[in-house]
Amino acid sequence: MNAAAIIDEIKHLPPAEQKQVVEFARTLETRHPWSGQKLTEYEKKMVETNDPVEAQRLKEQIIAGFYGDDSDA
Repeated sequence: MNAAAIIDEIKHLPPAEQKQVVEFARTLETRHPWSGQKLTEYEKKMVETNDPVEAQRLKEQIIAGFYGDDSDA
């Protein structure tokens, strides 16, 4: 099965199940450490924002991106 077929299958799922797929996809990014370039990009966004809530959200993403998720280890 390829990505196009998987995406087509997701389109046919009920909304609640599509939401589960989206949540899973969002967690994939934090399972492995980010590249230095991506970390730098998010750090720059964090420093430049004037919104403390956004800054905190970015900080949490940076930490997760730096360490990755070792639950697969």
